[in-house]
Order: sequence, then structure tokens, then C-alpha cells
Amino acid sequence: MHYSNRKQLSCLNKMLFISGTFLSIALLTAFYLEHFLLGLMLGGTFGMMLIFIRVLHFSYVGLSLEASAINLRYYPLFGTERSYKSIEFPVASLKKAEVRKYLFGLKWDLRLTVGLKQGQASYPPICLSAIPYRKRKLLIAVFQDILAVS
Repeated sequence: MHYSNRKQLSCLNKMLFISGTFLSIALLTAFYLEHFLLGLMLGGTFGMMLIFIRVLHFSYVGLSLEASAINLRYYPLFGTERSYKSIEFPVASLKKAEVRKYLFGLKWDLRLTVGLKQGQASYPPICLSAIPYRKRKLLIAVFQDILAVS
């Protein structure tokens, strides 16, 4: 099984860019026409939108599931530096896969725990916020099926 949310992220990135551009133009127009209260409200909306996007931490997620190994690749959509990360481990060593939800269920973090010779290792959380809801459920079901089999 192979999965990538590259197309969804491309659409999301374009949508956020266009809405941010229109909001900026409306903000500048409000200040130019001396509607300062409207300008302040639009500026506050723009600031809250930026903070909300930063908190949700949209990420590219690529999953490659083969018979013997799982390979997860992820990196943030917005950030000052692109830190590409990859997790690869044998399917049989997966011990725990849990999802933690934040912000009223808008932000989902996938946490994986893998068994090693020295004990158990937990990987950093992978943000699933940019994946559509149905596909998120399917990905979580895949990990639950893997855990049920092993």
C-alpha cells in the first residue's frame, strides 16, 4: 500500500495563498479608504488565521507499506526550513500506534512505538491534520490491523 497527501497539500496551499492575498488586499483597501475599525478587524482575522495555520502544523505524509517494512516520510508544509524526516521499521516490530487529538479534534498526531532489542522506542509525533478525515480513518485502521495481526 502506498499513500501520499501531496495533491491535497497542493490544493490547500493554493487555497490558503489565495485567501491570504484577498484578505491582505481587503485590509489595505480598508486602511486606504480610512475605515480603520474594519481594517483592524481584518488585520486581527489575518493574524488569527496565521496562528491557526501554524498551530495545526500541516504536513506532507507519505506512507509505504510493504510485506516486511513500513516507511513513513513527512515534512511540514509551512516552515522556515524544510526538515525532511523518514521513519522505517519492520512491520513485526510495531508495538503501539495511537492518535492524540487536539483543538477540538482538528489536529491529529500519530505516535508510533516500536520494539527494539534494547527495549521500546517512541518516534516523534506525525501530524495528520492535512489528510482528509476519511483517509485519516483508513490510515489509522491500517495501523490497527497491523497491530491486531502481530
